[in-house]
Amino acid sequence: MSAKQLRILSNKKLMQQSESNNLKKFLLITLGIHIWPLLNKGLFWDDWFWHFDKLAQERTLWDLGNPILSHLTFYITQNAYGVFLGKLTIVLSTVFCALFFYLCLKKINSFTREQIVNLNNDEDFFLALLFMSFPAFFARSALSCLGYCVCLLWFYSALYFFLTSNKNPFRRILSLLLFFLSFAMNSLLVLYIIIPILLIVKNDLYQNFHLTRIKKTFLKYLDFLLLPFFFWVIKKTFFTPHQSFKAYNSLSPDYLTQLPKNLILALAQSNLFPLFLFLLFVIGAIISKKIEMKKLTPNRLLQIFIVGLFLLLMAIIPYLLVGKIPRNFDWDSRHQALIPLGASLSLFALIKIISESFSNKIFKLLSWICVLIFGLQHLNAYYQYQKDWYKQKSLIHSMRSIKEIKLAGPIIFIDKTTWPYAMKRYLRSYEYHGLLISAFRNKNHIGSYNLDELQELAGKIGQGSWGEHLYQDFKPGEYLITYVEIEENRKPNFFDILQLIFLERFRPQEFSQKVKTYLKLGVSLSQQKYSFLPVQSQNQ
Repeated sequence: MSAKQLRILSNKKLMQQSESNNLKKFLLITLGIHIWPLLNKGLFWDDWFWHFDKLAQERTLWDLGNPILSHLTFYITQNAYGVFLGKLTIVLSTVFCALFFYLCLKKINSFTREQIVNLNNDEDFFLALLFMSFPAFFARSALSCLGYCVCLLWFYSALYFFLTSNKNPFRRILSLLLFFLSFAMNSLLVLYIIIPILLIVKNDLYQNFHLTRIKKTFLKYLDFLLLPFFFWVIKKTFFTPHQSFKAYNSLSPDYLTQLPKNLILALAQSNLFPLFLFLLFVIGAIISKKIEMKKLTPNRLLQIFIVGLFLLLMAIIPYLLVGKIPRNFDWDSRHQALIPLGASLSLFALIKIISESFSNKIFKLLSWICVLIFGLQHLNAYYQYQKDWYKQKSLIHSMRSIKEIKLAGPIIFIDKTTWPYAMKRYLRSYEYHGLLISAFRNKNHIGSYNLDELQELAGKIGQGSWGEHLYQDFKPGEYLITYVEIEENRKPNFFDILQLIFLERFRPQEFSQKVKTYLKLGVSLSQQKYSFLPVQSQNQ
């Protein structure tokens, strides 16, 4: 073997070793950031609604026109270990989704020309890290978002099999099937625009713009191009939202008029600050001629930035059109599930433009800084949800020892604590119902944070409304209202939370004694009775 062949073989081995090391580091960092929901046994938001009536959970998702997610969530969470299995599914889906994205980058590098992508090992490693760690979709902590996490896994695994399906009919069919299943999260239909983009890049259609070549390419992948239309026809024919969800995700002229304002809100409240910061830096460098525009214009990085920005807008605007704002506030982060793809591409391109224009040495530094900040934001969010759960548990255990609450009918909770719930959220009425059921093992109460909602809930009894099962044993009539004032003895610190995590798993009795010490409850009755009757009784 010649010296040249030995050098080639040696370089190949070094490259394979580098790729293997990067993959191991990527998986370890991904697990380090996203494994923490496994420590959280908490129920949040709609989880309470589903936790006490699995059939109601299934009916609700059918009413939403989503049988795929209905059965998926139902069969994962219906047993005694449902909370753990649900959290495990969320964690594994998140990790493998990131892994498939990383593998997709590797495959894209193998068929694109140098001026388009052709990322080296470090570049695709850091791009995948930015995608995996981008601080969005914190709502995955809730079991209610389990289906979204699985759909994202289906989508990115389908993308990988699409990229590797050349002359492999099994992978082609598998890719089509996984894409079809992923569309159960309907917003992924919009992100599917990435398929024609990849076809254009893969076949150089943007440079070799010839009608015959375009026609031949698109006919070859006609099954993929028609798939979203096929799904949409089936959905509109057999699985349209109905019952109380009939108008769910419907377009409205009001949403169109609010689009500019809501787009600004979404961009301002989606942790896109690093993207804006680097963009302003690049624009300033171009204006001051530190970066020459003529060198940047044909650059692959500018193309990546434009595609990323386009995909970022595609991840946001469809939600705005149906009146939802993707932002890190309350549960709105569940609408951010598509944001990491476009945001990471654009951010990566800007970091590379800066590093290639000033110093290549700062690429890794800037990338690691972003990944560190993003990772800490995820860890903080998971920590906030852990504290959120223990505040709920403190309320449950504190109520158990108060006879006046156990015997109460309608309850208004007045939260006077400075211990906030995660992501500035508030407890919905059905969450209070869930807490009361957990405390007293019956459904005789109705609880909320105001009188109007309590009376509205009572009016829905017997109407077959969403969540009605949580207060199905409440007896309509006239009641004195029980007011429960929630105050804190002290906030748990970081070490308290760690201790509670341990006690919750291994010393449940000690846990229940300790967790209730963080809150104190005051109970009082209204001076007059209020009517809590079903709608039929009120109209008679």
